[in-house]
Order: sequence, then structure tokens, then C-alpha cells
Amino acid sequence: MAGKIFALRTPLIIFIAFLFLSCDDAPKKDTGNFWAKNISTDKNYKLKAEIFAEGKHCKVWVESGSGVSKAQANDIANKYDAIIYGHMINTFGIKNPSYNDKTFSNIMEFADYLGDKDGKLCILLLDIKDNYKAGENESYVAGYFSPGNFYSSAETNKRDMIYIDTYPGMKAENIENVYTTLAHEMQHMMNFVTRVIKKSNNLMDTWIDEGLSSAAEYIVSDGKHSIDRIDWYNENGDSNKKLKGLIDQGNNFFVWDNRMEENNYAILDDYATVYLFFQWLRLQKGIGVYRDIISSNYCDYQAIEDATDEKWDALLRNWMAANYINDSDGEYGYKGNISITAHTAPANKTISLYPGEGVYSLTDENDIMPFQDINVNINIKYAGLDKAATAVNDDIVFAAGALLTYNINTTLGDKAEEGITTGKAASVNMAPMGGRSAVSSYSGPYRIGAGDILSRNGKKRNFTSWDIQDK
Repeated sequence: MAGKIFALRTPLIIFIAFLFLSCDDAPKKDTGNFWAKNISTDKNYKLKAEIFAEGKHCKVWVESGSGVSKAQANDIANKYDAIIYGHMINTFGIKNPSYNDKTFSNIMEFADYLGDKDGKLCILLLDIKDNYKAGENESYVAGYFSPGNFYSSAETNKRDMIYIDTYPGMKAENIENVYTTLAHEMQHMMNFVTRVIKKSNNLMDTWIDEGLSSAAEYIVSDGKHSIDRIDWYNENGDSNKKLKGLIDQGNNFFVWDNRMEENNYAILDDYATVYLFFQWLRLQKGIGVYRDIISSNYCDYQAIEDATDEKWDALLRNWMAANYINDSDGEYGYKGNISITAHTAPANKTISLYPGEGVYSLTDENDIMPFQDINVNINIKYAGLDKAATAVNDDIVFAAGALLTYNINTTLGDKAEEGITTGKAASVNMAPMGGRSAVSSYSGPYRIGAGDILSRNGKKRNFTSWDIQDK
């Protein structure tokens, strides 16, 4: 999302060793000069800013000439102190974090220890240079977090800080996104420093980190869902049909940003599906599942298995079944909390699915379960789905149901594998099952991550000067 400009693909332990050599440096004074990233050119640049608001747990800096008012900055500081700070620590913060015999009251105190040691998060409001242009390039970076700011080097701020976009991020119709973006990026920061606490050699897979950050948006929104994400899923693109997604072809979060060459906006499929998956986890397992995931010693799909005590293939199958069946109770739906419209695959007999992907095709009394050749495409699995009976069966298909074809491969770099569909492609529309309907007229601007924009512009995701990457 508005992604944390994140992270190190060199071993994390090397970063930690370097990091703590400089941890006891004296904190920088507030000079009003900050390093930021031009997302369009992949270059760092310096800007001037001043403090517009200060709360108990944060300082809000504003880029000179941004047009942001002190009242707006105060609103952000107050929201952070009153809602975001506590909710985030209570939901995602590991308890009693300690490092090198030093114990911290919470994970954000540890982040501050790695940064400027002033006891407060630095929030910088700026117009992120992302090449956004209304009506022409509707993608923008709503915010980011950079681990590079924990370094002591020439182009670092040596602060625990988060960047928040002012245009179009703080346009009147987007203003609520400022708070959800702040929570989203805060989770990225918490996730990163948690890996430092655990002295992990790896960071969490992108999809898990983004999933937790998407969950953070919900946590600080008083029970309101991310309408743009759900609407994108339900419409398989935007609701004005300007852009079509690839969700009906199986595209989802597991292999992040892997279909950009097919569709410049396919990354929005990733954000939409990861939002839904992590909402489904919360509804099925309870809100404590988020802390269990971030606290896991694993950094891949095993962190989800660890937190849920279920195997990944079963979780994947049941979540995909939930999107078709949309039951108001039980594991095959969102318990009436979210209304989902599943879409069937394009009309063909075979379809290529990357790891973690799955599609639906309609079934009738003439259909049978595809033959599973254990020597060919061993990762492709099938399940019969019956919405009326809220039933899932791995051995048979239903006369008025759907065939779920899905890939349980957990190796992110593997190629797509061919699965079989029934070839029946009429849309499967789900009637709302009660609860909040999330369908709206959302049609942009589109929030995506800094690394996603870099990829689109032919740049490498690795930010060489900070050795970081957006997620």
C-alpha cells in the first residue's frame, strides 16, 4: 500500500549488527531538514519542514508550502494519541519486548530507541513525489515507512518516522485515508522492529506484512471497512468499469505484484484480496490472531499456520470457499460482516494459476470432479462448492454449484501451473447476507505502494541508498 519503503533483501542480521553499532549515537536536533524519496526517479532528496503539532506520542512535521493547516496537523496528532497509538500496540505489539538485556514498555518505545530517542513518533506530511496526475495517472503513494531512517549514514533522518502524502492523500474526499495510512505504515514499522527484536535473518513475506497492515486500517476505523478494497474485489476492477482486475483469473496476494506485465493495476487485486483474507482470519480466529502472526518465529506462510494451528492448504481452500458461499455464519463466509461477489473464471478448460491462486467455474449435473494426477501438477487441487447448502467437498461437484480450482504451492518463485475448469463462465453474483454492504462508487485515486510505482516505471524495488524496498 502506501507502502513502507521496506526492506532489505540482504540478510537482516547484517542490518541489525550495523544498526546497533550506532544505537547509542546522540539523537539529532530538530533541524527542519528531512531526507525523502522521489518515487518516480528512485532518488533521495532533501526538504524543509516545521513542527505544526505535538502530542503525547507524536510530533507532526509539515513540508514547507504544502498548504496543510495547523488545525489539520493537530487533528492527526490527536487521532494518533487518542486512537491509533493504543489500538495498534494492543493489537500488534509483542509484550515486554527486550533486546540486549534492555526491556521496553512496548514495541514503539523500542522503535524510538532505534531512532531519535525523543519518545515520540515523527510524522512527516509531504507531497510524495509519485508522478500522480488526476485523470491521467491515478495511482499515488499514500505514505511509507523506511527502515533506512534507523541508520546513521549520509542520507538518513535517524528518526522513527512515517511519511504521509498531502496530495492527493489529504484532499477532502480522502482525508480519512490519512488515519488508515498512518496505521498501515505503523504496522510496517512495528513488524520490522519486531524482526529486529527476534534477531531474525528474514523479514516477513510481503503478503503477510501487507495483510497485517491492511488489518491495521480496520482496527483504527471504528469498525468501518476499507470500502475501496472490497469494492475492487466485488467489481473485479473499479466500480465505474474504467479498469478491469484479474481476480476472476485467480490473481491474488500470495505472489505479490506478479501480474504487472498483464495489467498495470493488477497490484490492486493483491491489496483487495489480502484485505479480505486477513478480515476472514480475524472473524474466524479472533483479533488475537494478528499478534500471534507478527510474533511468530516464521516469516512466511508458516507464520499463519503457527497462529491458527491449521495447515495452509486448508486455510486457502476455506477462504476461497468463503468468497463463493458467503455464508452469514461459520467458516465459509464473513459472518454477515462483509458482502462478497465472487466471479467465475474466463470460459476455457484450462487456466494457469500461480502459487496461492484459485478460480471458480460453474457446475451442473453433467459435471464430474477433475481427475487428479499425482504425477502432474501436484499442487493443483479441486473442491466442489454448494452455496445453498453451505457445503464444500473435495471429492464431488454439485449440480448447481461451483468448482474451485486452486494452487497450494507455497514456493513464491515458482511458475504457474495448469488447472482445469468447467468452462462455464457466467458471473456468480452473491446476494448480501446482512451486515455492512461495502459496495460504493469508488473509482480512484488508487492507493498503491512506492515499490509498485517503481516497478511500473522500470525501476528496481531496492532503494540503493537506503537498501530498502517498498511493501
